[in-house]
Amino acid sequence: MKSNRAKVKKLVYLAVLTAAVVILQFAGQFIHLGAFNISLSLIPIVLAAALCGPFAAAWIGGVSAFVILVSGQAALFLAIDPAATVFIVLAK
Repeated sequence: MKSNRAKVKKLVYLAVLTAAVVILQFAGQFIHLGAFNISLSLIPIVLAAALCGPFAAAWIGGVSAFVILVSGQAALFLAIDPAATVFIVLAK
């Protein structure tokens, strides 16, 4: 069984990485390389998988998908087919 210290450490990692993915997802809208946006939000997802396991990485990925939907990055596709857009963004 894990000690309380290990549980608190994992919780703190998740909190910091969740905040990092939100900040990087919003900041990624403004970082352009030609016609492409550079997504730095995959870095916290990979770190969560390495430090905390697959369920933590799934949590961080879900937060990233939610931020994509809320921030308007998928607004063009939401206007065309909302149900498919939400499914694709969350399943990605």
